[in-house]
Amino acid sequence: MEYTKLEAQAMLGIGNTSFYKYVKSLNIQMRTQINDKGKVSYIRVEDFERIMQKLGKTKEDLIQNPNYHQP
Repeated sequence: MEYTKLEAQAMLGIGNTSFYKYVKSLNIQMRTQINDKGKVSYIRVEDFERIMQKLGKTKEDLIQNPNYHQP
């Protein structure tokens, strides 16, 4: 399963710069796809959870976020 970059950022409550800082520091490979809406970047759930751990957030913290949804 995957989240879009925008979904992941919203659920983690971080901005674009911070998101890419974590992606780079954790050596995460994003998948990019071009569709009718333009270029969309995706992050695997496992990598999303690595960023979540680095931020010190738990699944319970995310569930309380109105932007959270199950993959």
